[in-house]
This record gives sequence, structure tokens and C-alpha cells, in this order.
Amino acid sequence: MPYIELIEGTVSVRHKGVMIDSDLETIHTVIPSGVKEKVAQVVREEEMTIEDFVKYCIEKELRARGLL
Repeated sequence: MPYIELIEGTVSVRHKGVMIDSDLETIHTVIPSGVKEKVAQVVREEEMTIEDFVKYCIEKELRARGLL
């Protein structure tokens, strides 16, 4: 069986199996195509997804403001 790591959220044992609740929400945004190209360049270099990069940037800003 493959190893799966839960980074955020909870795992609950239920009568019909296991429930995995990631506690993640979707944020939809629109950015200029030039900015998206730069983001794509960064994520290629860092070998990460755009979603992980955006999440990282938001969390970094919130930590800097003392909100995380």
C-alpha cells in the first residue's frame, strides 16, 4: 500500500471507512498573463505547483503580518 502524507486536515475513522478532511479551501483569482508567465518560471525552477507557490506566498505574507 502506498504511503500517503496528510499535511493539513484530519483523518477520522467512520463506520463505513476512513474520512480524510483536508481543511483546504479554494481561492480563485485573475492575474495578468505576464505575471502568470513569471510565476510559471519560478515554479518550474523550484519544482513546485502554482497552487503550492501561491499558498506559500500567502502564508509568508500572513506570517510577516503576525497573522499566522
